[in-house]
Amino acid sequence: MLAARIEPELRRTLADYARDHEVVGLVRTAKLRAEPQSRIVDLGVRGQRARIVVAPVANSGHEWVVVLIHDLTRADAAETSRREFVANVSHELRSPIASLKALAETLQAGAIDDPGVRDDFLSRIGTEADRLGHTVEELLELARIEAGWERFEPCWCDLAEIATNAIDRIQPMATRKGISVQAPDDDQHVAVFADPDMLDHVLNNILHNAIKFSTDGDVVAVRARYGVPSAGLTVTDSGMGIAREDLGRLFERFYKADRSRAGGGTGLGLAIAKHLVGRQGGRIWAESDGPGKGSTFCVELPSRPKDGFQNGH
Repeated sequence: MLAARIEPELRRTLADYARDHEVVGLVRTAKLRAEPQSRIVDLGVRGQRARIVVAPVANSGHEWVVVLIHDLTRADAAETSRREFVANVSHELRSPIASLKALAETLQAGAIDDPGVRDDFLSRIGTEADRLGHTVEELLELARIEAGWERFEPCWCDLAEIATNAIDRIQPMATRKGISVQAPDDDQHVAVFADPDMLDHVLNNILHNAIKFSTDGDVVAVRARYGVPSAGLTVTDSGMGIAREDLGRLFERFYKADRSRAGGGTGLGLAIAKHLVGRQGGRIWAESDGPGKGSTFCVELPSRPKDGFQNGH
């Protein structure tokens, strides 16, 4: 933690190892006052924060002290994540609730007597209620996965087959936006060991994301890649692309890269996909050359030899 090279054969002072005046100062103060000292400091080593506790050893004539260095870096990160999560949940729930309240109050104020306005507002209330329900469902699903409550039944399944089924379901959305979705080729039948429903859910979230951030005339291509010990699935789009600084954060809960990506959705879909893939012993990541240059989402899962798949599927 102090980034120090320990040389047991040499007698050195604490200052030789802990090149931090606050740590050395606490030791001196503890010796002079003959009482424990404590402080939270920035060690300056890989951005670490630590609680330093120095306690004199009884009956040592104030010559010996015990120094405890408690790394707070992960705890701080977890607390920051918790605060951001609470803030983001509050924001995502506040918007539809405020809309529902405003629509209901307008109807109560007399708009309900106008059939045209009434029907329009009731339709909007239904939309906002669906949005609110979808957010809550995604939050509950993410909580179940993170807590390990989600049950999985992995088996050998065909990536190309799962991809084709997912594309068929999302095709109407793509057609409405004028986007072409390409399924894996006939020779891309690849077996992976995973829960088929989980993999379908992951692919659906990725495809939905790709279509959402593409425009009329763009192409989304799904490809399966054979390999041992892992096989891959890629979803490549020619849409908006992703800035380099955002690539590493796409799979965080509620993360939305920029204002253009802030409209619609909760920012939970990719976080759920990451957790689902991780629980299956795989990994997921994104690649992009930058804004306007499209993006590729990659999934890797444990695989088996092709001949074993053909004989045993």
